[in-house]
Amino acid sequence: MPKVTLDQTQRQQMKFSPLQELKIKILQLSNLELIDKVNEELLQNPVLEEDNIATLELPIVDFPEIKKNDKQEEINWEDFFESSKKSFTYDSSPPIESNPIYENIPTHQLSLREYLLQQLRMVPSLTNDEYKIGELIIDNINKDGYLDSAVEEITKEAKVSLREVKDVLSKIQEFEPTGVGAKDLEECLLIQAKELGMEETLGPLIQNYLKAIQDKNYDLIASKMNITVERVKELVGLLVKLLEPKPARLYEKFYPPYIIPEIIISNTEEEGLKLELNDEWIPSLRISSYYQRLLKDKNLSAEENEYIRKKLKSALFFLDCMEKRKKTLTHVAKVIFDLQQQFLQDGKPEKIVPMRLEDIANGLNLHLSTVSRTIANKFVKTPYGVHPLKFFFKTGLTTKEGESVSTLSIKEKIKEIIAQENKQNPLSDSKITTLLQQQGINIASRTVAKYREELQIPSSFSRKNLKSS
Repeated sequence: MPKVTLDQTQRQQMKFSPLQELKIKILQLSNLELIDKVNEELLQNPVLEEDNIATLELPIVDFPEIKKNDKQEEINWEDFFESSKKSFTYDSSPPIESNPIYENIPTHQLSLREYLLQQLRMVPSLTNDEYKIGELIIDNINKDGYLDSAVEEITKEAKVSLREVKDVLSKIQEFEPTGVGAKDLEECLLIQAKELGMEETLGPLIQNYLKAIQDKNYDLIASKMNITVERVKELVGLLVKLLEPKPARLYEKFYPPYIIPEIIISNTEEEGLKLELNDEWIPSLRISSYYQRLLKDKNLSAEENEYIRKKLKSALFFLDCMEKRKKTLTHVAKVIFDLQQQFLQDGKPEKIVPMRLEDIANGLNLHLSTVSRTIANKFVKTPYGVHPLKFFFKTGLTTKEGESVSTLSIKEKIKEIIAQENKQNPLSDSKITTLLQQQGINIASRTVAKYREELQIPSSFSRKNLKSS
């Protein structure tokens, strides 16, 4: 009989307090989810109440920091309310337009399929044929968010070319929830890593060592990648924290019934481009004056006094989280759209400037995960349609002058060059590279080949043979 032993080991593990978890959760909620959360908080905490007559001009207060292990005596609530001239409220912004801002309101909660079809209808310049292909692809996405059928089978059923199916699939793989429409776990995680701007950091790990990660064989990974075991653990930690192996699970958690854009960008002759936070849907909140007065009642029992103090702490922290979400979302959105001025002028996707989450995080001195949570499940209404915030995070290259050129823009240039080539003598990837370099774009031949393949354009040899046949 094998001997049973008990070993005791120590390991470090990051744990969040309930208050920290609340702060993180509120930051990543969409407007719709936040409305539900506010209503839930109003039901659970009598000290917090909806302020139907809130004065919109009153400033949001800077609430006292509430630490995890605060003792009751650390905050004298009577003095706190008595001496403060601040307004303990969360005020939503005044209405941005006279008409409510929402998109495609259904009469029931959306299924994952309906949510994906809703986003499909938002794709700019989508033809009827492409929509039908997209609908067929979405019909083949399973409950976990993966594509059940091979693209060849969908091509056969749709009676279209393989390139047409792959083109539409690539659009669907940019939808929320991130990673939806992938054929397997590797592709799903790569899509998410690319969106976060971490393709170079996490890509090699995902492409080569998923089995080793599952087996926790960190020594093997460290040896193969020529890095330390500590670095491997750090990368695996990022992968686990930031990526979701079952993308549909992100949707199942929230089930957004329709879209209320968090950000509104308008373009007028008088004011030009204007960015506003669309939180008029969020109830205005305040600390109940009744419970402030009740706290002064000397006849309160110790249990009652403790209960009110506990609820006051909770309410103040909730209001603080709401205000921090508002400020963070506004700051992040301003940085994003300061960079995306060209797109906002004419709405052409190829005008999107290459941008990564790291760029925003570094610019605002925020942690990468904070930016990731801020843009999660958030939408912006622009003069050219409603887009998820993640739509604006694209990779790209630079010109000789140091200017950024988006991947979309480079792909469009490759398509234009091939469309204008001599059909009897198609251009090689090397020739296309030279033409792009003459336009000032620093690009390698292998990158041109990669983009051409992603566009489902055959090689010059195949194009010539196709023409000959």
